[in-house]
Amino acid sequence: MLPPAASGLSVHKFGGSSLQCGYSFLRVANIINEHANTGDWIVVSAAGKTTDKLLGIAEKYIKSPQDAANALNELQTYQQSLAAVLPEPYLKRFHQILTKDISLLASLITAAEPRPLDQWLCYGELWSAHLLTLFLESLEKQAIFIDAREILLLTKKQISYKLSPQQLAQKTPLFKSSFKISTGFIASDKHGNTVTLGRNGSDYSASLFGKMLNARRIIFWTDVSGIYSADPRLVANACKLSQLSWRTAELLAESGSSVLHPNTLVPLADSNCEIIVKNSRLSKEAGTIIARGKVNKENIVSRSKNYGLITNSQHMAIDESHIAFDFIVSGSKTVLIRNEYINCYDTNRYDIELVDILLICGSAEQLPLFLKEQELDVLHLHSNPDFCLLITATPVSDQQYALLHEMVCMAQEDSIYQSKEETGDFSHAALSVS
Repeated sequence: MLPPAASGLSVHKFGGSSLQCGYSFLRVANIINEHANTGDWIVVSAAGKTTDKLLGIAEKYIKSPQDAANALNELQTYQQSLAAVLPEPYLKRFHQILTKDISLLASLITAAEPRPLDQWLCYGELWSAHLLTLFLESLEKQAIFIDAREILLLTKKQISYKLSPQQLAQKTPLFKSSFKISTGFIASDKHGNTVTLGRNGSDYSASLFGKMLNARRIIFWTDVSGIYSADPRLVANACKLSQLSWRTAELLAESGSSVLHPNTLVPLADSNCEIIVKNSRLSKEAGTIIARGKVNKENIVSRSKNYGLITNSQHMAIDESHIAFDFIVSGSKTVLIRNEYINCYDTNRYDIELVDILLICGSAEQLPLFLKEQELDVLHLHSNPDFCLLITATPVSDQQYALLHEMVCMAQEDSIYQSKEETGDFSHAALSVS
């Protein structure tokens, strides 16, 4: 049987930006020691840009095995640097794990047959989970490494909500008194092959474990202090939100915001699990709570770049899991491909147009004037009293993003878009979330 909800179990997820260097791992281990209870689950992403580096190696090795081998050596050096602050014998144990995996990856570079991309990309999370387990052990904490591929199973390219809990229940040794350090991002298909869950897929992993474990709460530890009215790394006056409604969080995830993976909230729709977004660098700061009840009106502007627009897609082979939105234009099915999957499609066969997505929650009365003055070409727009979703053929610059945030979210008397001129209207395209 699974652990009962009365145990007060929590799931903590740490992203790659929280695991960029060896001292970051030590900081995360101390956060776990202070904010988690023995028995809690910890889900980790690959450290820093490890997944991007693995992807680069996988793309290089066919054309230039030597370049791929050099990149692999650089990646090994980076992973070794993460472990450098570990005391012996923990450092030795990690080097043994890393050396074995690097040798296997080196054999893939020289293999006669290409290997599926997921076989390359899984190692970042494996190394992070092993390394954090060792950091906790070095602090005299009981911790156990968990390979999520042994629990999360896919059928027909979707997580099986029947088989995965069964796999979890079979892992009875996991429920001893210790922290469970699990890989995010990766799962297995029915044949035991490694599959990945898409960019930011570790968020989805954490939610799946939260659902299966009947967790009391899930804390997503990031490099910002919660969810803001805009990306605080791009918009200086973005405001942190103490609470965010469940529906707005869903919209942010579905529209490509980096805050949450598109599927993060799906497993938790019928649960009472509390969700909090916090800053791993400022762990004592209050974060943002994603609330199911009524919250104050939210003003948010989100921008997602470089999605792939494919028109006349009804006769094309497109993986449904790659689709963010689909809609009908002039009787033809049009789809938006999430940016991380665009490279899966041959541009000689698929006519893919790169577009940006804007999600606006708040006052959009001056939006037509803004779009006109900024010369943004809107391909499609969908709106209702709560939000407005736009697809733009024109790339939305950082400056335009900041101006749009000022118009929607800042005090009205300070906005440069307080014109009372006739601003026109839009024809709305019916949009559905896939």
